[in-house]
Amino acid sequence: MSNEEILDRIGRDVTDIYGDMFSKRDITIWMTKGLFTRLFPKQFILQKDTAMITLFGCSLKVVIFPYAGDRWIVGYEGTAND
Repeated sequence: MSNEEILDRIGRDVTDIYGDMFSKRDITIWMTKGLFTRLFPKQFILQKDTAMITLFGCSLKVVIFPYAGDRWIVGYEGTAND
């Protein structure tokens, strides 16, 4: 899969999350370190394996998880109120 195809699929995942009823929560993307460095070669991974990026016009937190390959999961950060 090309970088553009991966970003397009991540973008659809992010859009689906924003359209959900819990959209007031922050969005986090968990992805492998290899995929992160491939998609964002000029970005830095911060302490505790996290990074903050602006993608699709929104600030997103990226958490690196220790698996091989090009994997990602888009989900909510924190807990929902109400």
